[in-house]
Amino acid sequence: MGTSNFHSRNASRIFAVTFPDYEDEDTGEMVSDEFGYDDLKLNLTSEFKSLNNQKKDINFFEERGTDTHELRSYPSYVIGTLRYYSKFKSVDVLAEITMVIRSGYYDGVCLDWSVSFDIEGNTYEDCDIEPQEVEENIEYYTDLKGKNISIRAKQICDWCNKTKTQMVADVEKIYSEYSDSLKVVAQFSNGETIYEKVS
Repeated sequence: MGTSNFHSRNASRIFAVTFPDYEDEDTGEMVSDEFGYDDLKLNLTSEFKSLNNQKKDINFFEERGTDTHELRSYPSYVIGTLRYYSKFKSVDVLAEITMVIRSGYYDGVCLDWSVSFDIEGNTYEDCDIEPQEVEENIEYYTDLKGKNISIRAKQICDWCNKTKTQMVADVEKIYSEYSDSLKVVAQFSNGETIYEKVS
């Protein structure tokens, strides 16, 4: 029975990185390139720290975190989380994107991300925010009333969805510099998956 090599949950495509085996000079045996994986972690961490310093709308970069989509067959390493913060009158909104290196089932890794929003203590993960959800949240947790709730909810949704688009674009631009872009062209009933490079 086959299994897909990559488990990519949210990224727009599979950002795949392989670490080719090489011949050990002393023993002549083929060994895996563990240094390549360590270099990838260091390079991506450095890139996201640099992004944090370049963009004024990013409030914080924190190394490590939790991969909510990790599976036993696809262990992961969390590079870190970028946080974007905004305030709409009395409503606090936090947007986060968490960057992940997830091991392939057979070899290599893929790069993925997850997005979450915190609006007055309510968390929304990996989804677009709808005004109705936010209105109920604002009504319960703030002193806003009537029409002001609808206006504020729309402003928050617009900011969240725009911020998500920007966060994903920033992260995937960096990912594309360190990986090959793949897409699934066939997946069989036994789990075997065929990938193809995309430009």
